[in-house]
Amino acid sequence: MRRALTEMKDVLRADTGFTIAINVVPSHFLEPGFADELRALVAAPGVDPRQIILELTERQELPDLSLAADIIADLTSAGFAVAIDDAGTGHSGLTYVQSLGANILKLDKFFIDAIETSHSAQILIEMLVGAAHRLGMSLVAEGIERQSQLAWLEEIGIEHGQGYLFGRPVPIASLLSELARRQEEPPHLSEPSHTSEVMV
Repeated sequence: MRRALTEMKDVLRADTGFTIAINVVPSHFLEPGFADELRALVAAPGVDPRQIILELTERQELPDLSLAADIIADLTSAGFAVAIDDAGTGHSGLTYVQSLGANILKLDKFFIDAIETSHSAQILIEMLVGAAHRLGMSLVAEGIERQSQLAWLEEIGIEHGQGYLFGRPVPIASLLSELARRQEEPPHLSEPSHTSEVMV
């Protein structure tokens, strides 16, 4: 986290819509003082907490959902966003969605891969989308690789996506170079504005 914030601080300060998503394992997330440590870490480079997304994966079990919910409430009140990653594939499924009070639900690539071949996958995605919307959560679809997948996801109300259709992982130096190049280009009126996300 410290390295990412140090290397990206100029970008984050210049574009308040730019976010960094950081994966956090449950054992670290539940450690005493985690929220305080995180606040101090973000304050040091002068980054806005609203630009930081913490991703909790369902692939590792959260042994104490009540404590996790309290930490999430603390962090979201400070401006951080918390996402449930790999939704629908892990230990607790809908229990996490109902109990934790997270801001974002990330649909696992497993479901996205099956959109065009499995009607049951479509039904499950639509169910998760409906639940998330009713709970006031944003949605991110992971692993989008084809335009046809994107079109269907947009049709059912997915707001955000990530995957090879948009870009592949790159070293930080390459990312910073690409961002600098984009800053030098004149704006295109035909292109909508968008926020950017860095996965760490």
